[in-house]
Amino acid sequence: MEAVRPVEYEEGAPPGQVEATGPQGISSLPDAVLSDITHLLVSEGSPEKVVEAVADALSELVPHDSLMLYRAEPHLRSIRPVLVRDPLYAEEIFAMGPYAYGQGITGITAETRVPQLVNDVHKDTRAAHVPGTPDAEPESMIAVPLLARNDLKGVLCMYRLGEDNHFTLQEFKLAITFSDLAALAMDNAEIRTRLETEVITDHLTALYNHRFFHERLAEEIRRANRSRSRVGLLIYDIDDFKRVNDTYGHLTGDQVLQGVASISRETSRQEDVICRIGGEEFAVILPGATLEDSVALGERIRQGIAGVEFPVVGRITVSVGVAEGPLHASSPRELMACADLALLMAKAAGKDCVIVYAADAGGQQASGASRDRRALPRAPLPGTLGRMATLTARGEPRSVAQLRVLQRLSAKLNRLNDVRKIGGAITAELRQLIDYHNCRVFILDDDGETLLPIAFRGELTAYQGETFEALITKIGDGLTGHVAETRQTWYAPDANHDPYAVLIPGTADLDESLLGVPMLYGQRVIGVIVLSKLGIGQFDQEDIRLLETLAASAAVAFENARLLQKEHEAAEVSRALLQLSQALTGAPDTREVLTQTLAAVPSMLDCGEVSAWIRIPETGGYQLVGYMGFEPDLSIAEVSVDTGTGGRFHDLVEVPFVVEKEVVAQVPERHRLVPGAKDLLVAPMRWEPDGLGVVVVAAKDGWSSFGERDLRLARGIADITSLALGNARRFDELERAYLSTVEALANALEAQDEYTGDHARALAEMALAVGYELELDPDRLKILELAALFHDIGKIGVPSEIIRKPGPLTAAELREMKRHPEIGEQILAPVPFLHPILAIVRACHERWDGKGYPDGLAGEGIPLESRIVFVCDAFHAMTSDRPYRTALPETEAVRRLKLSAGTQFDPDIVAAFIRVLKDDRIPAHLSHH
Repeated sequence: MEAVRPVEYEEGAPPGQVEATGPQGISSLPDAVLSDITHLLVSEGSPEKVVEAVADALSELVPHDSLMLYRAEPHLRSIRPVLVRDPLYAEEIFAMGPYAYGQGITGITAETRVPQLVNDVHKDTRAAHVPGTPDAEPESMIAVPLLARNDLKGVLCMYRLGEDNHFTLQEFKLAITFSDLAALAMDNAEIRTRLETEVITDHLTALYNHRFFHERLAEEIRRANRSRSRVGLLIYDIDDFKRVNDTYGHLTGDQVLQGVASISRETSRQEDVICRIGGEEFAVILPGATLEDSVALGERIRQGIAGVEFPVVGRITVSVGVAEGPLHASSPRELMACADLALLMAKAAGKDCVIVYAADAGGQQASGASRDRRALPRAPLPGTLGRMATLTARGEPRSVAQLRVLQRLSAKLNRLNDVRKIGGAITAELRQLIDYHNCRVFILDDDGETLLPIAFRGELTAYQGETFEALITKIGDGLTGHVAETRQTWYAPDANHDPYAVLIPGTADLDESLLGVPMLYGQRVIGVIVLSKLGIGQFDQEDIRLLETLAASAAVAFENARLLQKEHEAAEVSRALLQLSQALTGAPDTREVLTQTLAAVPSMLDCGEVSAWIRIPETGGYQLVGYMGFEPDLSIAEVSVDTGTGGRFHDLVEVPFVVEKEVVAQVPERHRLVPGAKDLLVAPMRWEPDGLGVVVVAAKDGWSSFGERDLRLARGIADITSLALGNARRFDELERAYLSTVEALANALEAQDEYTGDHARALAEMALAVGYELELDPDRLKILELAALFHDIGKIGVPSEIIRKPGPLTAAELREMKRHPEIGEQILAPVPFLHPILAIVRACHERWDGKGYPDGLAGEGIPLESRIVFVCDAFHAMTSDRPYRTALPETEAVRRLKLSAGTQFDPDIVAAFIRVLKDDRIPAHLSHH
């Protein structure tokens, strides 16, 4: 416990310190008060009861005339009176409302958290007057902050009336000690209340939750039965709420649920108990309400919700079921089933209405969209809910509770968007309706022939041998295939003697009953549900009707999930193809295009090895140009196909196709690029003017295959890649034409010098030979070639008489000549394609020792390509005839290069050049002029 802080006394008394509250301070409390405090700390009373108990205990400890207890509101920085014990002015004090921190002595206590002892308060200028009470009435005051866990819980104030009726220092200490313990008791009560509220409260809507609903409904039913009174029950849910979540997202759906909860609170009576009992399902318990009262509230809720324009979603509606206990049922479970049935009838009647449960006809319409129709018809109603309501109205289900399970399961299926989760929900929860030993759920595959098991469950060891592969069947095969083929329910009371039932591999031959029901969406088969149970004749007509009803709901759920899955797949395909298209947009050549494509394929298709092949025009064969996921045998990396056959293949085949593993298995192993026999997806490519190729994708394993989605994706991949290959080819042709133009321009420039007409091309080939020796990558080699061609392009800006002058240049002419690297950079700068070589061209006359021009760069500060061009340019100049001298011998040129290595030239470049020259990797016509 913290030490008590400085306090203030009446005017004229010095401030002092109050000792820390320790064991001695607590022991000074009377035994009765200590007992009361101990009881408060461990009691389970509400915060209000704890506050009253604190006031009662304090009246024995420190006598006083008035007592006020204020609760802190930290977020508002204010304190509000929650308990006032004053014989004359309690109403006036409550009317004063909240005090701001720092207002009056009480507010100062809250702000500073320092206990205050002020005798003769009427003389203290800090005191705040309470309107309606006497001015300057003589009184003394103790104000103590209530602190728990270092949080301000409130302020406790005590007053004594009279001029000299002061509080003593000992009483002040006792008040502080007691207040610390009281604050802890109040904090415990608040925490306990908050936790109890959280346990029974729905966190999204702040309504009571499902657990509290059942407990309270049971309590109200018992009270009604005992006192011969009534209890009303409303159950209502939002119509088509799944559409809201699917269209606008779950965040918007949550906002709708909060809005419905808010309208329900505003519409209901104070004593009504409003609960959220499911996803979009709400309930109201109406203690003591008649059936008319319950219907009236249901109608107010329905109209209130229908009249609100919800953000984003717009208007929504609810369907309401009404029941009364013990009129309709005397147990909570049965009463809830009656209200559920009425809700079900409201759904079947067109939604947006209030229906009262009626045992004779299944329900009576009380209000809503079709008020002119009082009683529901007995004829079958449209939709799954209508079929279920009609079954109940005819008294055919075993119980109303069973129908409720069926309706809830159907609603759950409609909320699921994954076919396997839907199948799992059916097998897991169908046992509540029908007693079975094994349940299998089949979905018709995209091929329209295969029935694939998406969920199966065996409750006995006799069914544990079933496997996915063993359960796959075709339409028309076995009882499952027969049901799918005929679209009719088939019941085999004795499977051993049924004409359609067949034994599943891996299972025992048993006496069992089989029941198969088709899932139909309109007239189209979605799949089949098959139940089995050990014994002869184990299913009855009620089981058949229940399963047929559930199958109808399951068909809608599966179809919605399938459509949603197709939408997602289409979006994924579009997104993946867009990403591939963006990646290929900047691919400059065929190699890069295919590299990007092969890298993208595994992320779009669940596959194994991938390879790309391009047709060689000269031979007509196909050459492997790229692969991923395997190391190919390069001896079979080229497939020979005669020109006619290759052309006819591409003429006839324009869309992707699958080579099945059975066909692949006929190819000798030594001729297969990928080991094993797997399905191969082949996607042809064609680009202008005569480019042909294929992308070949292998299945992940021998069991996997490619579906329609894979074929659509492969078509998109092939089309985008074909377009990119055409662009790359045109880009390559454009680049070659541009290089030819550049070379011609450079040679035309050099032609001004009658001795070096082919200097630019010769220098470029020399530089490339050195670049290969230094193992530069292809992109840098291309840049090196361009830089060599353009290294002296700036001489266009130098007068021709200076370039052709036969004798030495003057100082002024030399300065003009040294400007040509800068001029060259300025000439090339407007062309984006040539930006990578600008710095190289500018630095082609920089020296290793920093004495070159135009910037005086040195060492590795000079671009590598510039250093290569500088060495090759010097060698070519020395071995070429000049106006002022004849060509030097090659040996002399090499000697001079070695002599200047480390000063004028990069020594590593000189060494590399000499190696290339000795190995005859520089053609003779380039080194001898």
